[in-house]
Amino acid sequence: MNRVFGICAFALLVALCGCRTTEEVLRDYNGEFRRGVYLRGANETAELADGGGGDELLWHLLAGSAYRLVGDAEQAYRQMEAADHCYGANDTKGVFSRGVSSSWAMMVNDTVFAYDGGGVDRVFTCLYKAIDFLDRGDASQARVDLNRAGQYQRNWLYDRRKEIADAKQRFDSDAQKYANSQRARSSTASGSSSIVSSALSDASLRNQFITNCGFDPMTDGDVEAIASTKSYMNIYALHVEGIFRWLNDDSDRNELRDAASYLPSSAMARRDAAERRARKFPRDQVWVYIEDGMCPERHEWRCDLPLFIIPGARDYLPYVAMAFPTLQTRSAASDYWRVENRTPEMICDVDALVRTEYDIYMKGAVTREITRTVIRAGMEIALGILAEQHKHQDDYWAYKLGQIAVAVWAATCTKADTRSWVALPKRVFATRIDRPESGRLTVSASGETVTIDLPPGNSMVFLRKPGPMAPTVVKKYTAR
Repeated sequence: MNRVFGICAFALLVALCGCRTTEEVLRDYNGEFRRGVYLRGANETAELADGGGGDELLWHLLAGSAYRLVGDAEQAYRQMEAADHCYGANDTKGVFSRGVSSSWAMMVNDTVFAYDGGGVDRVFTCLYKAIDFLDRGDASQARVDLNRAGQYQRNWLYDRRKEIADAKQRFDSDAQKYANSQRARSSTASGSSSIVSSALSDASLRNQFITNCGFDPMTDGDVEAIASTKSYMNIYALHVEGIFRWLNDDSDRNELRDAASYLPSSAMARRDAAERRARKFPRDQVWVYIEDGMCPERHEWRCDLPLFIIPGARDYLPYVAMAFPTLQTRSAASDYWRVENRTPEMICDVDALVRTEYDIYMKGAVTREITRTVIRAGMEIALGILAEQHKHQDDYWAYKLGQIAVAVWAATCTKADTRSWVALPKRVFATRIDRPESGRLTVSASGETVTIDLPPGNSMVFLRKPGPMAPTVVKKYTAR
């Protein structure tokens, strides 16, 4: 019981200390990034990253994203390289098996574990490093990171399966230890597995997930089903790597062929693949990639666990709360894009990629959160029953205060993991055109026109516009 009171006291101390929460930092960063005000968010998240901790990877990614757009290439590289080191540490020892010493840490909430990113994050990290190297004319270093992006994309299935297995193994172990502890021993705790199954079968709760999260716990998030559809593929990164290798006469790894197969309606992708296959080298061609808007962000959604599935709950608990992240999509930065006289086509729906990663996360998170909630509720019920069974005032109030302490602790622990790399784009457009004879390329968006000078030769142009008020940032590369 002393441990429970200690956790409550610590939570209260954290609440009173006045530190900005992760949610507050993300909220302010989001608003500034969308308006094109990058420096404050870059500096704050860089400072947080230097402090280490479980969110270090996330802060490096956010800082690097902002420094890239503010034009600080040195800081952008430092932050993205540090993010790469965090990924490497996760490869060596996954986040679920390190960093948290509690024998039942998984029973608190998912935020007690370090942010580990996902397949989308890691591929974009390498892609952005490569684009920045291209912008500086360093094709050799760009090649290294494009190769890594391709490798991490190919590793996607293995990495997701490993994460799922690691999370399940840690959770099963922690839940068993917790249920067997003196504080949690009750019929509800030991029978939590069957109660969780009942909860997942409840039509009302399932409909709440579908309505509020766009997630069906019975059908969504199956990694094998996702694997069969290839819906996790980052075609943007794939196509950029293919064009780069083509322009630099590197060996063909079939990136453009694969991109065309994933984009059967794309005339550009079909043309690129056909010419690459025919060994036809391009002359004075320009590929323009446009990153528009910002990807979905996570918000916390709270709901009640149906009390009828927990024996004795109605007599001792007014309600039992759970918390889950929901995905909130955001509007585009521009209503239209024009490259010279051409309308670019969407080649990558980043919203959908983020949704895929979210569904896989939720597949495990729903079971974890319901199990946590059931076992905590079992503790409260058990202590309530013990209080009623002991007529002596001292014993009665000891158990009653214990019940209150567990309720406070449960309320403190009920928290959704809303961490995500919010600076990624919403969607990516692309087109291929002949280099204008004037050497000046014009790109138009809602309320903005950008002119880009291009030397003779084949070029790749990358544009980023996070929001309607943000000026478009341009990076470019011409193959020599």
